[in-house]
Amino acid sequence: MKLYSPKEFSAILDILKEGSVVAIPTDTVYGLAVVSSLPGCLEKLYLLKNRPREVSIALLVADSSQVNEIADLNDPRLNRIMEQLWPGPLTLVLDKLPETKLADFYGDDGSIGIRCPDNDFVRSLASELGPLFTTSANRHGLPPATSAKEVLDQFESEKSGELLGAVVDGGICNNTPSTVIDLRKGDLKLLREGPVSIDLVTQCLK
Repeated sequence: MKLYSPKEFSAILDILKEGSVVAIPTDTVYGLAVVSSLPGCLEKLYLLKNRPREVSIALLVADSSQVNEIADLNDPRLNRIMEQLWPGPLTLVLDKLPETKLADFYGDDGSIGIRCPDNDFVRSLASELGPLFTTSANRHGLPPATSAKEVLDQFESEKSGELLGAVVDGGICNNTPSTVIDLRKGDLKLLREGPVSIDLVTQCLK
């Protein structure tokens, strides 16, 4: 598998368009990304990570407009949160719309986690290709990779090379994984603590 620089943007786009998995630097840790509109790509993430199907994989979007095509945003509080706290390390758990452009979806309860990352490179990819299914770059149960070398070390086997088309070296990405919240049943529910405090989210809801 080849190592790329973020400056090789066109080549990286082509690899993703072909349906391959690409390891990318984000504003938190390194992630494994695929194009969400291409059939079969989500399955490659599960196979590469050896991840159970009941553990869902989130989407990274270029901006809030892409969310409208995927999830229910009838709750006005969601728009306030996105306006004030995106881009950033905050994942929103939303109800998936019955008709979306997602090629595959394995969420049992119809929910999906969506985030707009504070990373120009990732948002540019999503702007060109649509939302990206993205999960931390590691084997299931191991710590997330924080450098391109760590990605290569974890996925150096020949079998991994068949699924992982490229690794983009964006330097060290060693930040706390995103805060995850759920507002679907009215009350604010914190699913994972992260860089965005629950107090900050609460202020957006007032």
